[in-house]
Amino acid sequence: MSLAKRLRQTIAKSEALERQRIRAEANLAAVAAQFSELAEAALDSPTLALGAVQELQILSVEELKERYGSYRHCRRLASQLGVRFATTPTWTQLAIALSHGLYLQQFWQDYCQQHPELAKLGAQFWLNGKPGVRSDRLAPQQLAAGVQGD
Repeated sequence: MSLAKRLRQTIAKSEALERQRIRAEANLAAVAAQFSELAEAALDSPTLALGAVQELQILSVEELKERYGSYRHCRRLASQLGVRFATTPTWTQLAIALSHGLYLQQFWQDYCQQHPELAKLGAQFWLNGKPGVRSDRLAPQQLAAGVQGD
């Protein structure tokens, strides 16, 4: 093989490698731009892996009475949702607590739909704590609709 032919092949290979390097840099820049855009969107919006978090709607006392009838039924529902009171709650306190309990129940159901493997564990999840107080352990106070296995 002549020296000229080898030189042309070497130049062709180096040009091909240069084009490949330029394409790789362009792809890397495009991916970096997409990542930056996604990261910025994630920081700017209140979303979780589940999707957008719905806004909490506090029930009024009238809505509570209309939906559940009696104070006793509301207390029973609150208990089923894992809500405990230090003293007998007023209607207003009950409305606020049930609003949050129902919100957490919906959040948990959405989460379980996103993670169907949880249903196969045969486990229940419990939530214990007071708002504003950090708890480092899980204890038996059931979050509504705990996951149970088959």
